[in-house]
Amino acid sequence: MKKFFKKRNIIILAGIFLFLLIIYLIFPKGSEGLTIELKKEKFESIVEATGEIFASKSVSACAPPSRVRLQVIWLIKEGEQVKEGDVLVKFDPGELLKELNERESELKSLNAELRQREENLKAMELDYEMQMNSARLDYELAKVQVVEDEGLVPKKNLEEAKLRLKAAEERYNKTKEKLESAKREAQANIEIVKVRIKNAKNNYDFAKDSLDKMTVKAPSSGLVVLNEIWTGGEERKVQVGDSVWPGFCLISLPDFSTLRAKVWVSEIDAGKIQKGQKAFVSVDAFPGLKIDSEVESISQVGSKRNWDSTKKEFEVVLALSKIDERLRPGMTSHGEIVVEEIKDVLKVPVESVKEEEGKNFVFLKTRFGSKKVEVKLGKRNSTHIIVESGLKEGDKVFLIPPEESKK
Repeated sequence: MKKFFKKRNIIILAGIFLFLLIIYLIFPKGSEGLTIELKKEKFESIVEATGEIFASKSVSACAPPSRVRLQVIWLIKEGEQVKEGDVLVKFDPGELLKELNERESELKSLNAELRQREENLKAMELDYEMQMNSARLDYELAKVQVVEDEGLVPKKNLEEAKLRLKAAEERYNKTKEKLESAKREAQANIEIVKVRIKNAKNNYDFAKDSLDKMTVKAPSSGLVVLNEIWTGGEERKVQVGDSVWPGFCLISLPDFSTLRAKVWVSEIDAGKIQKGQKAFVSVDAFPGLKIDSEVESISQVGSKRNWDSTKKEFEVVLALSKIDERLRPGMTSHGEIVVEEIKDVLKVPVESVKEEEGKNFVFLKTRFGSKKVEVKLGKRNSTHIIVESGLKEGDKVFLIPPEESKK
């Protein structure tokens, strides 16, 4: 009897084992995959955009005004921390040194000419003064010889005396007029030379000032950020050997307390974005960093980011809730702007949905494995999709369809 019961128990155990084996073989192994339990949550419709970190307030170091070519011969490294007065960039002074020497020679020559003209004027004044004294003396002598009482001298002598007086008077007046005319001309020439000296001095001072400005120093303390320059058909950071236009700003010293993210969105997405909307900012340099942000502004006019682009984009500035000390201007940033929030909806991860012949399906986890269920989908973002029908709260959905997990 005992043998009978023992044999029967073995048969039962074998049957149970066989049943479990059949269940294992029949149902997909993917049923052991990761699942999520659905519950009603908030759904956020997001606009994604790419841009860069920048400082809204920044001090710039620019190329000086100059009449000569400005070629960079020394440049501070990007990322250097500088203090006010530190040297940032040096330009080639060769042309200005040559011009300064020419201006200095011109100035010396004009000053020498001025001294010579002033000495000539003094000598001329002395010479004419002697001529004036001689003419005055002749006039006085001739005047003494004229006797009004015609009875004292013969008439002939009296007439001669009057003629001498008249000639002396004319010579005196002509000498005086000639002296005054010569003095005016000499003084005018001196004034012309003085004007030329003033212009030459201005040119000399400008060349000297320009030479001093060939060395550009930091206007304030900060971290060095090299600006980009368009050269050789491409846009790149300025470097030694580049020639720049007067006034071109080569270096920025940003105020890190004003760091922002600047991203670009399409015309379609621009209409969805408004000031004050919630956003998130991440940077390529630090994959785990995600900063809560807010839309600070959006440009009113679209523009082409690249000259050969066919589409216009709009600039969106995102204000960061906190400034991470690792952030630097120019870092590539990614913005996620929340343009719409829908409360109390069911949503599933994008990767959990499978499309077949124009229909959408998800796989539910059941007691015995998985069940393929058709669903009607609504709005989506980069990570989730709203499920409008086909699922209910509490359902467990596979993150990866079991059929795909077998591959």
